[in-house]
Amino acid sequence: MKKQTEYKIITEDLNRDKIISIISYHFKSYSIQVQLGYWLNCPENSIVISIIAETSKKNRLTIRAIAGQIRNINKQECVLVTEHKLDGVTFI
Repeated sequence: MKKQTEYKIITEDLNRDKIISIISYHFKSYSIQVQLGYWLNCPENSIVISIIAETSKKNRLTIRAIAGQIRNINKQECVLVTEHKLDGVTFI
């Protein structure tokens, strides 16, 4: 089995339909969680986009490109991107 990584993009909850369209163009499966986040001590509605995909340079660059598009669409100073290597992924 190929190694998998969970990529997360955390951003303000704006323009969700556009964000979903961008992600869906690149990935068939992902999840979005709604949460309350804080940026510079100010609360904001935010979302966490979780994408589990093969660990690869191509996927890493795609995630970063998606994050850049989201940052531009939402007119944000930045969005947070994290990567978590997974030991095993199983669909049961």
